[in-house]
Amino acid sequence: GVLHKSDEQFEAVGAYFLLRLGAANAVIHSIERLTPSIGHRFKTGSSNRIMFHGCKCLENEARIIRGGFQVSECVSGGRNYGTWFAYAAAYSDSGFAFNDHKGIRHMFLCVVSDAQVVMDNPTMRVVGQDCAYPLWLVKYTHGH
Repeated sequence: GVLHKSDEQFEAVGAYFLLRLGAANAVIHSIERLTPSIGHRFKTGSSNRIMFHGCKCLENEARIIRGGFQVSECVSGGRNYGTWFAYAAAYSDSGFAFNDHKGIRHMFLCVVSDAQVVMDNPTMRVVGQDCAYPLWLVKYTHGH
């Protein structure tokens, strides 16, 4: 559910998000803790990390919340290539996070394993099916 701004988890997730976004004037409007739909299918590797994923539209966001990341739905890199995640929120914010009808941007913070890495570089990691799940959905704006 939606975290209250006084909640320790809101403070910790929000601080990490803002740090990795690197935008001094950004304002977080809400953070929602998601229930992973992937459950027992998650392929944990030798390490898991928090990474960022932006969607191009509300429909994609809703689909990910309902059914997790589906490699078969990915188009970047070619059919069934993998799901892309950024190490820094700033990268996802730069062209992958969308603005809703109120002008509020949406971005997932995700748990990403190294169980099946398709590509990894200093900017992003691409992983196979069931190697990531969204844990928080942050809604934010950039101040003026």
